[in-house]
Amino acid sequence: MIMKFVPVVLLFLFYKSAFTQANSAGMFEHHTDVGNPKNSGSVRYDKASNTYTIRGSGYNIWFDRDEFQYVYKKLKGDFVLTANFEFMGEKGNGHRKIGWMVRESTDAVHISAVSHGDGLTVAR
Repeated sequence: MIMKFVPVVLLFLFYKSAFTQANSAGMFEHHTDVGNPKNSGSVRYDKASNTYTIRGSGYNIWFDRDEFQYVYKKLKGDFVLTANFEFMGEKGNGHRKIGWMVRESTDAVHISAVSHGDGLTVAR
């Protein structure tokens, strides 16, 4: 009876592992569209180069109308964030943004440090 059970467990573990890797966002646990952007966002992690490709759209990330793709991991306590960011392509909205954002929840106030497509940097 144990011999019949082992292949089922191994099949489940293989399926779970394959499914998790296919939907992996690298070190991040989740990604979601915040607000109601016209186009849905996405994230892709390339393990070989340790890079993320994040696509998103939306109105803004501050003031009274948040719309953006949010890739995140829940953290507690003290932490340090580092990354190298770059926009893909020459064209795009000069107000597009990429950077770090810390929020208590997806609809909470935040602190952020971002670069705009036109080169402006902002910390809020």
